[in-house]
Amino acid sequence: MSLPISYKDVTDALVRIRKGLPITPVTQSLLFSEISGREVFIKWDNKFRSGAFKERGALNFLSALEPEQRKSGVCAASAGNHAQGVSLHAQSLQIPTTIVMPIYAPLVKIQAVERAGAEVVLEGENFDESLAYCLEVEKPKGKILIHAFDDPWIMAGQGTSALEILDQVPDLDSIIVPIGGGGLISGIATAIKHQKPDVYVLGVQSQWAKSGGPKKSSNKLGPFTTTIADGIAVKTIGSLNRQVIDALVDDVVTVTEDDIARAIVKYLEAEKTVVEGAGAAALAALLANALPARYKRTVLLACGSNIDMNLLSTLIQRDLVERGRWLRYTISVPDRPGLLSSISGLLASESANIMDVRHNRFAAIPGHVEMEFLVEVRNADHGKKILKMFADKGVTVVESN
Repeated sequence: MSLPISYKDVTDALVRIRKGLPITPVTQSLLFSEISGREVFIKWDNKFRSGAFKERGALNFLSALEPEQRKSGVCAASAGNHAQGVSLHAQSLQIPTTIVMPIYAPLVKIQAVERAGAEVVLEGENFDESLAYCLEVEKPKGKILIHAFDDPWIMAGQGTSALEILDQVPDLDSIIVPIGGGGLISGIATAIKHQKPDVYVLGVQSQWAKSGGPKKSSNKLGPFTTTIADGIAVKTIGSLNRQVIDALVDDVVTVTEDDIARAIVKYLEAEKTVVEGAGAAALAALLANALPARYKRTVLLACGSNIDMNLLSTLIQRDLVERGRWLRYTISVPDRPGLLSSISGLLASESANIMDVRHNRFAAIPGHVEMEFLVEVRNADHGKKILKMFADKGVTVVESN
């Protein structure tokens, strides 16, 4: 059966984009290798100017347009990364651009698209609704639609990442790739399987998708919910992408929102790099032991870094609580002067750092005050030591994490 793109399409795309885009680096992660018991390499496709791999497909598509098509202008629907890729390269090629983004798209991505000079329209609560608006309102104006994933030019452009990987880690035996609409994994699988058919290609979706994987269910998802992996928040895998996935991808797994959240913090902690939810999905799958044990030399796609700073801050704090580094204590004591100072002194004596403290006279029994402390400790054992210290002093403490 003929597939939507060929290996030659990908190699042609590499020639087309090479002058406009750098080769992104690959590094070995010593910590992730140690944790997983295999050699783990990271393809940093977040190192483009836009912070995401989407520039590959966008530049390939735009570079192939005829002069008259460029004059007509282009439009695209995107949650953010495709929008940035299109707007940046359309600007350099002087092509008028309209980008339709979901109303809940991360502010950092909206601002980046506006800085690139594109007209931004906020419409719809998710990618699919933004795309519908683009098709109904913008395309009839004569603009050329650049689909975020379900397009051969886009798929071939994204596949150029695999050609670089094959040069950088020629003896890889597996690769883990995030899946939203399927453009990235379609291009990568096309290139990888042509050169090295035995390499295991594993796709990763957010559990948000609830599709059970492309080979095992219909395109349609259940009730729509949000995901921290907004870059892969797509309700339907592209029809062209599905053909390639079914033919060339070995398996597709899902990871939970918790898995992705931990992976984001792991990247920050271990690799000193900010990676967004979609970009962290491959690591989330690795840490969840989704890759069969026989594969010992794997590449993870870190495909984007555009994460809202408020979300990142929340995930870091959440991780500190989850690992027992931040503890919340509620203490009810007689309402008299000096007790707050005394309790603070007890915490200081154990080298615990008070992050926040609140008084509540209304929840406590009459004559008492309820005090809630948010405390930073070294680890879970340190937290237990503090609880014992309070118990030894006759202070009743409720841990409320």
